[in-house]
Parts: sequence; C-alpha cells; structure tokens
Amino acid sequence: LAITTLLATLLFAWRAASDGSLPAATRRAVLLWGGMVIVQVTLGISTLLLHVPIALASSHQAGALLLLTLALNALHRLRRTAQASG
Repeated sequence: LAITTLLATLLFAWRAASDGSLPAATRRAVLLWGGMVIVQVTLGISTLLLHVPIALASSHQAGALLLLTLALNALHRLRRTAQASG
C-alpha cells in the first residue's frame, strides 16, 4: 500500500509541477505533498527495519498527520483553482 501510494502521489506531483497553468502556491502545495510522501515511506521502512524504536515510530505517526494536512491543503488549493478557471 505504501509503495502504491508513493508512486501515485509522485506521478500526480510530477504532472502538477509540469502544468504551467497552475498557480505557484498550488504547485508548491502539491510538491510539498509529494516530498512528504517520500519522507513518510522512508520513516515507515526505517521503523520496520529497526524493529520499531519508539522515537522513530512516533515520528512516523507525526509524519502521517503532517502528510494528511499537506494532502488536504493541496487538494483544497486544486479545487479552488478548478472552480476559479471554470
């Protein structure tokens, strides 16, 4: 599930970054979301490989909250951009 989410989000972020019609703030929000997915997957894999150290597991949980926040922000900006253009 993590790898599928990583690939789908990175593809989405790459397409959004190459779309010249998006406002800079929206593009930045989508790229931050894509970057955080990479961090989150790295934290998750590290947590499993190191046999779930509490500090790393807590960081992974906090990362999930930040990832959700960034995703909601990016989707909100994309929706506002779509409404404004059409």
